[in-house]
Amino acid sequence: AFPNHRDPFADMTTPQELIDHFRTNVSPRVADAMSLDEAARVLASRPGRNLKVHCNTLTAGDGKVVLVGDAAHAVSASVGLGCNSALQDIQVLVAKLDKHNHDWREALQDYNIERLEDAHAVCEISDNTLPRTSMMRFEMTMRLMLRKALPKQLSGFMRPMPTELTGVQGLRFSEILDRCRWWTDRVKDSKAKLSKARQSKERLSKASLSKA
Repeated sequence: AFPNHRDPFADMTTPQELIDHFRTNVSPRVADAMSLDEAARVLASRPGRNLKVHCNTLTAGDGKVVLVGDAAHAVSASVGLGCNSALQDIQVLVAKLDKHNHDWREALQDYNIERLEDAHAVCEISDNTLPRTSMMRFEMTMRLMLRKALPKQLSGFMRPMPTELTGVQGLRFSEILDRCRWWTDRVKDSKAKLSKARQSKERLSKASLSKA
C-alpha cells in the first residue's frame, strides 16, 4: 500500500517525473539505472488492488465442492502466506480423505470443521502483521533484532511476532494468531485510527472548499 493510501504516480505525466521521484524518495542509484522507456512503462501500468477472500464455509454441495488456497482465503502477498496456506489446505484435505476412506461427504465436513478457523486466521495474520505507523515499524524492527541478538534464555521471555511463527512446522495459523493477538490487535487498532484521521481530514478539506 502507498503511504496515506495515495498513489504517488497518479499526477505524473512524463517518465522524467517518475525518475526524479525515485531519485529523491528512493535512491539515486535506482533512478540512474532506470531508462526513460522503463519509466514510461511503469507509468503506463497502473497499480492494482489486492484481492482478499474471506469465506464462512469451505465446502458446499453436500460433498461436491471444496475450497482450497486462494479460493478459500486469498490474502495479501506482504507476509508470504498464500502458497504455504494452500499447501496446508491440501495436506489437511488428503488426511481427511484417508481418515474417512475417501468418503467425500464425511471428509469435507471434517475438513471444514478443522480448516475454517485457520482460513480466517491466515487472513487476520496477513492483514495485521505489518505495521502502518513509523513508531510500530521501529518497534517491530527492534523486537526482531533483539530476538536474534539475545541468548535464548532471555529471548524466550519476549512475546513472538507473527513472522517468527509462520515458518514453524506443525503450528496452525489459528494457534499463531492466538499467540500474536497482542500485536495484530494493535496493528488493527492503529489502522482504524489512521483511517478515522484520514476521513476527518477529507471532511475538513471538503468543508473548506465549500466555504471558499
